[in-house]
Amino acid sequence: MLLNIFYLYAVVWSVILLLYGLGWSDLCIRLSAPIVLFVLFMILSSLALGYLMRKKFKFHKLSENPHKKPFVTIALVLFYIIEFICAKHVPLISVMTGNSYNAQGFFGIPVVHSWVTGFSILYAFYLAYLFFCFKKKGLIFEYLGIFSYFLLLFQRQNMLVVLLGGLWIGVASLDFKRLSRRNKILLCAGGVVAIIVLALLFGVVGNVRYGLWQWFDSSMICEVGAINDRWPPFVPKLMAWAYVYMISPLANLQCNYLAGIQAGLTFADYMWQLVPSCFANYIPHVSAVDVKLLHPALIVSTAFVAVYRIGGIGGMFAFYFIEIALIVAVVFATQKRIEHSCAYYMGLFYFFMMNFFDNPVAYEITAFMIMYPLLYELFALIVKEVRKLISKHKKPVAVTAETDAPTVIQEGAENDAPSMVQEAASNDEQPPAEDD
Repeated sequence: MLLNIFYLYAVVWSVILLLYGLGWSDLCIRLSAPIVLFVLFMILSSLALGYLMRKKFKFHKLSENPHKKPFVTIALVLFYIIEFICAKHVPLISVMTGNSYNAQGFFGIPVVHSWVTGFSILYAFYLAYLFFCFKKKGLIFEYLGIFSYFLLLFQRQNMLVVLLGGLWIGVASLDFKRLSRRNKILLCAGGVVAIIVLALLFGVVGNVRYGLWQWFDSSMICEVGAINDRWPPFVPKLMAWAYVYMISPLANLQCNYLAGIQAGLTFADYMWQLVPSCFANYIPHVSAVDVKLLHPALIVSTAFVAVYRIGGIGGMFAFYFIEIALIVAVVFATQKRIEHSCAYYMGLFYFFMMNFFDNPVAYEITAFMIMYPLLYELFALIVKEVRKLISKHKKPVAVTAETDAPTVIQEGAENDAPSMVQEAASNDEQPPAEDD
């Protein structure tokens, strides 16, 4: 249940609606009925899908560790080092020396940086899964090696995704039926404390990120986020960062709903929203979606703002159904890939969760969470078919006792002697090992 991405998605949007309803920011303008109904539809349909597919999202404890050598992690670390050398800049060091995060910028190697970032996140989930299966300390060091990359980049989002994903896999690995009532209560309390601590750290990083404010000074985000007098005095202002990040995209979506459908946009513009940005940049595109923002600094507005400006409420529903189809396709295509399942589920949740923030199909890193599993399975299928094709063109040879000359085994004798076709078929039944 804890790995059921549809249940988790419903919880995230329920929390967003709750926080929005608190009205602690003047950004929380009144939501129109169609927007509310659309969000409620997503919540209810996600709960229904989660129930229908509940048997798919299970934590499978492996009996044998497929991770033998840390070759993949070493290759990733070498890539990280090369990127920092090429950039001649480490964002964390810049911030620690009092400079702004954006003073020099860090964009990495074009295209490759985004794909490697996506794979790094997915691989961190995989390492966390293996750790909770086998408790090997070396896996923790590899996991921290990947996390350190995002720490050096000072990327709050990716740091949180890797940390929360790893912790959630750990929680999902627990056998709740064997836990005592006291331990269940302690676990829930620990989860609440962890969320509060992470929200505070998110605020601290936000304050020091630009090198202009002290870590406890949240005056900038309170001004930009229009925090009002309803903000409870017992809630630290450091949490304003998390609050504004959660409610501002929905507020911007409402703002664009009031602006209405943009004239002059076509079906081609809609389809352009379904292409990862690394590819879309090379596709001719004339029309630009005019996204309305409540504040110039708050540039995110959910995954649905552009498709609404192009196709209205119908465009929003269509986009949501396309995302559901992609997620279901990945789940069914990879259902036999037990050793990768946990990493894939967390990657899919990252993809789906990004809906409240930005377009996960266009955002290269989250698009990778869909593309990698499907491409991996496609490659495995091609290899399987090639092996079958090769085996059909090679007939097994036997040596007769009388002439010592090789003779071709007849078709009727295939049941009496092992054939290459049978051997290849038996090999194909085993899932390819992880790229270690």
